[in-house]
Amino acid sequence: MLVEIFSQFFMVLGGFLSLIGALGIARFPDLYTRIQASTLCTLGMLSIAFGVMIASIPSPLSAKALLIIIFTLLTAPVASHAIGRAGYLWGVKQWGKSVVDEYSPFAKKFRK
Repeated sequence: MLVEIFSQFFMVLGGFLSLIGALGIARFPDLYTRIQASTLCTLGMLSIAFGVMIASIPSPLSAKALLIIIFTLLTAPVASHAIGRAGYLWGVKQWGKSVVDEYSPFAKKFRK
């Protein structure tokens, strides 16, 4: 009974985080802020996978869910960084009300 409550909690939490992240992706003004919103979608997916893992403890599905969680934790930050860096080097402009650009001194050596 308690395991079902925890698994359902994490699945509902994951759905909520994914919904808020999707709204952020649709509403935020530029690439760099949308990357931040996509983090919520990633957390939502991780929460749903954790809920599935809890719900299916004695079956092989829990091991698959754990592998999905580990793979996502290893690849999502790298992918977000690569997308942001590629966007910056390709000249995607920041939102007009952005205050700080700390990457510009480092990016000069990569631009042609």
